[in-house]
Amino acid sequence: HQELAERYDERYANYGYKPMTTRNRRTRFRGPVRADRATSPIRCPNTPYSMRGSQDRPTTTCASRCGCSGTVTLPDSYLPNIRQRNPYGTTKWFKDYYRRNAVESANSQLRDAQPLERGYTRVFGRIKNAFLLGFTIFAHNQRCIVNHFHLRRQNVPPQFPLTHRPLTPDTQAPAPRHTTTRPRAPSG
Repeated sequence: HQELAERYDERYANYGYKPMTTRNRRTRFRGPVRADRATSPIRCPNTPYSMRGSQDRPTTTCASRCGCSGTVTLPDSYLPNIRQRNPYGTTKWFKDYYRRNAVESANSQLRDAQPLERGYTRVFGRIKNAFLLGFTIFAHNQRCIVNHFHLRRQNVPPQFPLTHRPLTPDTQAPAPRHTTTRPRAPSG
């Protein structure tokens, strides 16, 4: 998919509308042809100034009217379910896409490793819960890092000093004591 992403990158660099500024929840996008400069990435017959640019730049086949040198302002509420920060198919889009998969996988691992359900922390308040969940996430990340090295039979680097140490016979916890309860004799 790297070759396809590079083609999308090149296409976006030449023909894509680029975001300019965001103000009052509205974003301005500039067309690929700059009407005031001959340094546009492409040339458009409807914008004579762009035709002064180098002949090796691609030339569009626009009809009488086009939006190559236009500016579009879109509110943030315009198609929010399909708008993305980076254009589809570009290298930056793929990085965002795979980053999301990694985050979702990490969230799934966190839910599987710890029973994060109602009553897990047993404290009241959002701040207290967030604080305690921070320790849980830290412990989970630490365990993932240590497991990464252990699975590859490598020593854990000194940057991660909190490692799981196997219990030796002198540091093992005492065996749990099992007590049995005898049924009471009926009173009477």
